[in-house]
Amino acid sequence: MTPEHQFPMTSEDRNPRKTLATLAARHEVAIVVFRPGLPMQKLISAIAPEEFQLRFYAPPLALSLNRYPAGFFPAIGVTAIVLCASLTIHDQHVAGIAGLRDGVVHLDVEDSGYADLAIHHEIFHFFDAHSDTFDCDEEWEAVYLAGLKYGPQAWRGRASSEPMSDFTSASGFVSVNAAVNANEDKADTFASLMTDWARVTRLSKTDPLIKRKIDLIHKRMSGSPASFDENFWRKAVEFDRRG
Repeated sequence: MTPEHQFPMTSEDRNPRKTLATLAARHEVAIVVFRPGLPMQKLISAIAPEEFQLRFYAPPLALSLNRYPAGFFPAIGVTAIVLCASLTIHDQHVAGIAGLRDGVVHLDVEDSGYADLAIHHEIFHFFDAHSDTFDCDEEWEAVYLAGLKYGPQAWRGRASSEPMSDFTSASGFVSVNAAVNANEDKADTFASLMTDWARVTRLSKTDPLIKRKIDLIHKRMSGSPASFDENFWRKAVEFDRRG
């Protein structure tokens, strides 16, 4: 995601709790602000966010969630979204976590500049699991066998924290994180389509493996339990142009 796709820090919601309640009702999903004592999966830790962090996170959260049709989140198994700060798993900071077993998406409000990327990434993990392609994906494996290599050998010496916008070589991946494994690859490719359409489609014109991945994601989303039609993808293009 390029810098112009970050949300300006001046975008502030003076009444974030009301915004969160409206989003929860519209999308039929609980949106919870983390507090001490809230049940969490093992190896995940977080702290309660400050109110000012919620004010800055609510606008990008609303913009990102409202791009999905009503009813989509419960259809793919998302039951709750938990907003927290200092989110870690295995003692490593992350912007989001998809809890596929309990239906909970954890999002770190400290990463408001990249909120949209994290949200779409975690949501796709749920879509992937709902489609029974999370643990075993023969179609995606066919792309993998066509020339992809996951793991350090795919990074070509790049740091795993390198921004998406710097990962531009024709390597079959849209990001360094996408090169970790197939599940991260699918989620990052979808999130990139949602937030950085122009760059990803540009890469696809010279990288046949990325083109195959995009085509496969389009195919799967068009058959999803929601209306991911041409209008949905057209909005992704319009979103990309707003910078």
